[in-house]
Amino acid sequence: MDSARQLQIGRARTGDWSAIIVNYNGDPFLPACLEALGRVRLRPKDVFVVDNASTDGSLFEMNGYPWAEVVKNPTNLGFAGGANTGLRRVETSYAVILNPDVEVAPDFGEQLVEAFGASPRLGAAGTLLTYPDGETIQHAGGRVYRPGFHTDHLGRGEPISAEFGQIVDIDYATGAALVLRMEAAREVGGFDETLAPVYYEDVDLSTMLRKHGWDVQLIPTLRGLHHEGVTLDYSRDYFVLLNRNRYRYAMKHLSSREWFEEFVPWEIARIRHDLAKTEAAGSTEVIGIEGLDMLLRQLDPLAGADAASIGVPPYPGGAFDLAELDRLRVVGGQPSTSRVPLIGRLWSRFLGIGARRYVDEALLEQRAFNDAVMRALTIQQDRNTLQDHVNREQTAALMLFALVALRRLDDLAGEDKPVGD
Repeated sequence: MDSARQLQIGRARTGDWSAIIVNYNGDPFLPACLEALGRVRLRPKDVFVVDNASTDGSLFEMNGYPWAEVVKNPTNLGFAGGANTGLRRVETSYAVILNPDVEVAPDFGEQLVEAFGASPRLGAAGTLLTYPDGETIQHAGGRVYRPGFHTDHLGRGEPISAEFGQIVDIDYATGAALVLRMEAAREVGGFDETLAPVYYEDVDLSTMLRKHGWDVQLIPTLRGLHHEGVTLDYSRDYFVLLNRNRYRYAMKHLSSREWFEEFVPWEIARIRHDLAKTEAAGSTEVIGIEGLDMLLRQLDPLAGADAASIGVPPYPGGAFDLAELDRLRVVGGQPSTSRVPLIGRLWSRFLGIGARRYVDEALLEQRAFNDAVMRALTIQQDRNTLQDHVNREQTAALMLFALVALRRLDDLAGEDKPVGD
């Protein structure tokens, strides 16, 4: 960037808002994101580029943008951790969270100040995002579907029209371009960093804001281009992280009764439906579907449980004793950072050797479960609450295990098909 361009940006009007770009290996999109912010007529007072330990040279050209402050996290804190790092530095009334692959429109600042000034209870505003053609919608607000808490982008793939020109209440606004009133963001404590490294943080934040009486709306005059999906493709990692955080979101926002009587039975039924389709493909002898079906049947007693029987364990063998959890933190002399055998033992119990051979990579890190429960042990005092938390965590771990195993089974069934099928 030449000195004349830097001077022009330095003299631009600034508004009462800040921009936070959460970056992880965002090169080559980051410069375009910054250039777009430089073209905004009412530009942000501060621009923070929070880098989550990128390894792709994303920051090599940052000296060309002296008006942007680089904040380097020593490790990848995930989207929520990165966003919170930036929010802690904000001194303005409003903050915009951006992915590095988003380019905001030149009137973004003016539209932001106008929208929030006109609506004192507006806690979060969603941006109308288009694909790079500038005409096809990528996100016009988000919807959450119960009971499974799957999400969808409203308007995805549709042309911009009057239908998407109205301010409307939405279930959530995507974190790719999310505007927050700082008063509201501080009231709910920012993003939940347990939803790491990515997915459902924006859904959770929107839910928390509404629970505290704030509005979450699509403001269609806030516009931007989104080069979607530059940080994580639709891989196995995407599949695991998305579903794990969907479960964590459900556990956080559902009562114990809702979790066991609504969410868990629906999720098991959905998994078994997909499993039946795999069975119909005729590959049961090869990949051990019977064992996975047995695992799901062990969870069935939870369906329809009343309040008095919520403590029914999510696997056979009796309730999981909290003292045993503490002992499992160290297994065979190894600390909890190593892979420990609880999920593996359950797998051995439910499935034969042949099946394990094909889905070994689906075994979950027990460390995550242990750490989550031990966090609860240090925070909670009521034993019934602790046992409920343990049961939920273990049920979620098993359902996620079943999902990952089923995906692996589908992959293997596909590998067995002749090329061209």
